[in-house]
Amino acid sequence: MISPRDPHVPWMLRYIDRPLALLFLFDIVVVVAYVYFEQRWLALPNLPLSIGGGALGVILGFRNHVGYARWWEARTLWGRIVNYSRCVGRQAVAYSSVADQPQDRGLIRDTRRRIVYHQLAYVNALRCQLRGQDPWPELGPFLSKEEIDTLRGEKNVAAEIQRRMALLIQDGCRRGWLDAIQLGLLDSGLT
Repeated sequence: MISPRDPHVPWMLRYIDRPLALLFLFDIVVVVAYVYFEQRWLALPNLPLSIGGGALGVILGFRNHVGYARWWEARTLWGRIVNYSRCVGRQAVAYSSVADQPQDRGLIRDTRRRIVYHQLAYVNALRCQLRGQDPWPELGPFLSKEEIDTLRGEKNVAAEIQRRMALLIQDGCRRGWLDAIQLGLLDSGLT
């Protein structure tokens, strides 16, 4: 869950204004009836309050624990994505062989760079998608304007970037820059 840094008091008051006003009015009526009209039947014994408070404490503790568990799971999953992104970038740079094809040196360097930039774009697009934000400003440093324009029609931008990265890796294998084992390692990193 992503929560804002500052509380949005006006929004909260608009959301709870009517129930809060009714509860406040009810509280005033009960206090006036109890103090000024001596309606002692309005007093509650301590036992129901303590049982209700204990139950409320258990429920709130459970909700707090579940919320923290969800946050921790998301944190570990995001950490795994970051680590695999580093591995994919490292493998893309280390595995593609330049020495065997000196005539393709520039093309290999360009493909390496594109794979790494696609991985950076994937992580940023996924982050924006999970937060419900617009990914286009974040993708500008990593993808060309033409690539961004072709991505605009996609429902899942992060998955499409990852698919295109897989096509780049597959093309590198087809050209002989990667062998089958390196292709498998890169593919498992993408997965």
